[in-house]
Amino acid sequence: MSRNFTCPPTVYIVDFEAFKHGAEDYRLKELCIMDASRPMKQRHYTFMPTCRWEELSPEQKRTYSYLTRDLHRLSWNEGTERYCEECLKIDLRRFVSSNNVARSVFYVLGQAKVDYLKQLFPDFTFVNYQAAYGVTLRELPDAPSHVACTYRNHGKHCAFLKCVRVYLHFVSLYI
Repeated sequence: MSRNFTCPPTVYIVDFEAFKHGAEDYRLKELCIMDASRPMKQRHYTFMPTCRWEELSPEQKRTYSYLTRDLHRLSWNEGTERYCEECLKIDLRRFVSSNNVARSVFYVLGQAKVDYLKQLFPDFTFVNYQAAYGVTLRELPDAPSHVACTYRNHGKHCAFLKCVRVYLHFVSLYI
């Protein structure tokens, strides 16, 4: 007697912080992807700007200054690596290569972020975690005080810390 066995999907948790003004595309500033089965296995990027501050419009500068001051606290000029979309695609595919992308689910906080990531990675299955589990960012557990951003402490909107918070919520559902 043969049984059909479907391997459960591999779960990843993804979050990013970015600059965005109006209808423009996101300008990624920070990106974190965490393997939910091995949370110490992760990629965490902080990107340098793709252009000089002086090249931005006054409206963009106002919006980006607000985002830096009141949200993600990552300034325009900081970052550890140059943003390269193709390099990022290659690296993330390698990161999940031990698992089949088709069998993987990538949970993301918010539909706008899901939509953006689907543009970058059309063959990945991105799911809005908040909608799937009926939870808001405020309802997620806090990251333990001994867990810190791998880049630098820049507040509660850190993509790494939000991945940790989603992970803690996710595993609490299955314990």
